[in-house]
Amino acid sequence: MMTKEFWQAAFIRALRTVCQTALALLGTAAISDSVNWVSVLSSSLIAGVLSLLTSVTTGLPEVTTEEKNLDDEQ
Repeated sequence: MMTKEFWQAAFIRALRTVCQTALALLGTAAISDSVNWVSVLSSSLIAGVLSLLTSVTTGLPEVTTEEKNLDDEQ
């Protein structure tokens, strides 16, 4: 499970989560005309860390499927 492909997919997924969280928080803050940048950054980074932890504990379907196929062939 902890292959190079797994970590690459997990980091890509975490980066997407960080960006999505930041955009959502910025959109919400834009409505109130005040952006708390520290809050946006910290919340986005926490979301990214949680995404990585989730990938480690539950796995990634796109990677585990490929690994199962490789195990079946051996």
